[in-house]
Amino acid sequence: MDTALDDKPLDRLADRYYGTDANRKHARYLREYERYLEPLRAQPLRLLD
Repeated sequence: MDTALDDKPLDRLADRYYGTDANRKHARYLREYERYLEPLRAQPLRLLD
């Protein structure tokens, strides 16, 4: 596992739900998702039902 991602929430979720599954996204995808999604983390989430 990439030690640079050890403290990242998306990496922890991937470890929890996919473990060593061969279908798991590569660490570089997690870095990109984290880069785009991190600024949205503190914003309120609104859902339309």
